[in-house]
Amino acid sequence: MGFLEGWGRKRYRYENTRQYLRLKASWPIRYRLVSDPGGERLTTTQDVGAGGVSLVVEEEISKGSRLQIELSVTPLDRRVDAEGEVVRQFPIKRSGFEIGVQFVKMDPQDRSALNEMVQQFIPAHRQARELSPWWRTIP
Repeated sequence: MGFLEGWGRKRYRYENTRQYLRLKASWPIRYRLVSDPGGERLTTTQDVGAGGVSLVVEEEISKGSRLQIELSVTPLDRRVDAEGEVVRQFPIKRSGFEIGVQFVKMDPQDRSALNEMVQQFIPAHRQARELSPWWRTIP
C-alpha cells in the first residue's frame, strides 16, 4: 500500500489481491459460525465472487472466524455450499457490520460455475479495471 497526499486529502494505493471478480448482488445466504452449530442465520449478499462474498450481519464477527455458508445463486438456480473465513469486518452506519468472507473450502465445480456466471454479467472494461490496483481517497 502506498501513500500520496494532495489537496489536503490522503490517497492510498491498494494492490488488488483478489483472484476473482465480484458482482454486486443481493442473493439469500444462510451462514453459521463453525464453532456454533445451532446458530444459523439468514441475510443477503452485498457482492459475490468465486473467491468470496460480502454481507451485512447483525452481530460482530471477528476476523479469522470460520463460517459455514449456503449461498442461493439465483441466476444459476442452484445452491452453493462453502466454508469461509472472515477477512474483514467493520461497523456500518445503519445497524450491524459488513463482513468480507473468503471461501476456503468449496467444490471446484461450484467455484468454476460461479466464476463463469460473474464474468458473464461484468463487461470487459470493468473486469480490467477491477483486477488492477486502485486508489482510495481519505478525507
